[in-house]
Amino acid sequence: MKRRNRKILLLVDNAPVHSVSNPELLTNITIHYLPPNTTAHLQPADAGIINSFKAQYRKRLIKNRIEAYDNEMELNIPVPKLKISDSISLSAEA
Repeated sequence: MKRRNRKILLLVDNAPVHSVSNPELLTNITIHYLPPNTTAHLQPADAGIINSFKAQYRKRLIKNRIEAYDNEMELNIPVPKLKISDSISLSAEA
């Protein structure tokens, strides 16, 4: 691209992984960071996937907490706090 004197505009969201450590090496590339919280407007498919994941996670979380509460009532044991490993499992199921 440089030999052809092409200019490139790269649009990226503001995720931390999109940072460039040596932008001066990108002589023909201009990086433009999109404003925060615009990904959902520009990529509606992502928003749908994220909303679906959140709904499934919440559904499983509520079911988990109700089961823990039922066990407390039946077995007279305290409801255990939700551990990070539990959250990871719920995320994987969602």
